[in-house]
Amino acid sequence: MDQIIPGTQFFNMPYLYHLNGDLNVEALEKALKEIVHRHAALRTVFDVIHGDPVQIVNKNVELDLVKINLRCTSPSKLSQRSANLILKERERPFQLATGPLFRTLLLELNASTRLLLVTMHHIISDYWSMQLFRQELVALYKAFSEDRRASLKTPVVQYSDYAVWERQLLNLGLFDKQVSYWTTTLAPPLPKLIFSNKHTHRMLATLGNKSKQFELDGTFFESLKSKSTSQNCTPFMLFMTALNISLHTLTGQEDIRIATMVSNRNIPQFHVIICNFANTVILRTHISDDLIVDEAIQRVRKVIIAAQLNQEVPFEFLGRALRRQPSWNADSLANVLVMYDRSGFHSSTLSGITFAPLNSKDFIPHAAPILTTYAITFRVKEMLTKLTGTINFRADTCNPRTTARLTPFLVRILMAILSQSDRTTVGNMVAGTALK
Repeated sequence: MDQIIPGTQFFNMPYLYHLNGDLNVEALEKALKEIVHRHAALRTVFDVIHGDPVQIVNKNVELDLVKINLRCTSPSKLSQRSANLILKERERPFQLATGPLFRTLLLELNASTRLLLVTMHHIISDYWSMQLFRQELVALYKAFSEDRRASLKTPVVQYSDYAVWERQLLNLGLFDKQVSYWTTTLAPPLPKLIFSNKHTHRMLATLGNKSKQFELDGTFFESLKSKSTSQNCTPFMLFMTALNISLHTLTGQEDIRIATMVSNRNIPQFHVIICNFANTVILRTHISDDLIVDEAIQRVRKVIIAAQLNQEVPFEFLGRALRRQPSWNADSLANVLVMYDRSGFHSSTLSGITFAPLNSKDFIPHAAPILTTYAITFRVKEMLTKLTGTINFRADTCNPRTTARLTPFLVRILMAILSQSDRTTVGNMVAGTALK
């Protein structure tokens, strides 16, 4: 993709942190350097040698923490100045062949307030990696600011080890059981896609401000977690149930196929490695109006668990296996994607400073464009007290009337799921929302 669309920022992963207090900049730099030393992916570049793509792991990479002092900026211009710098840095392209693929920027707003922007290329990172990065940064900063060694265990394997291991398993056929699961689950016939458009589905498209936001907090979010417990499932499973029902109702289709991202870290040694392990799986669920809502929840739960148990087959490898099936049509797989982040990262107070995640939308209100083949992309974040989400729509594929209805409909369906009686059917529940 980087070669097809050179100089793109679509695969940049920017994360912004608010640092408040008496920051020890030397300890922060030392902590960042130690993370680079611990994780080979942060020292890796990707090049083409004799026509073959290769990864080159550098032994040492000199981390450059860019520091910009904005103390002299007038209060009326400080917010805009900060936003401009953050936007420029987060969208600056990476050079995969030369690197580095990991950048940091520290903005000093005043004597006690700073913003730390960390940007990684997606080829070396995923959402799990960023959570791990935050945990290690907090632990290492605390240790170095207190002039002691951190108690973090050294990773026993690196991503290059995983890449070799995965290829060996594929070549030896040790993933055949998982491949068999997927070829059976996704076997034709596959009815037409939701929001399908044969002229545009296979084309990549960028999405800018074609988006809607939603937020579920307070009592409602607590009820969502309570309902999850009673159904022996997770808030993600309830969200996916509501989405399946919403798509079924709005389109009239019963065969609902939704792509989602999984961590693909089933082995404990992979839990502590920064790199891109994430994989795509397809959740195929049959939803009908006469299905009891609680049965729909359990059906979605079963589909998700089965997908998680078979998540190790690389999606690209699976695609090649599926194409060998009779009557296979790659355009009929899925065009709705859900990315669900359950990071659980909260503010930390340590060694005189408060370290907190910060939503860059507070500084840069417009949505960053994304590159996608999917008609609809959900970015959902589960936090301690609320569930937030952004829904991006491809304007060339989605009907504006449908996109306008989807966000409020999804929220109403989630609320209805929490209040329905034991034997309520999907059709009756939807009718009760007065939105059908």
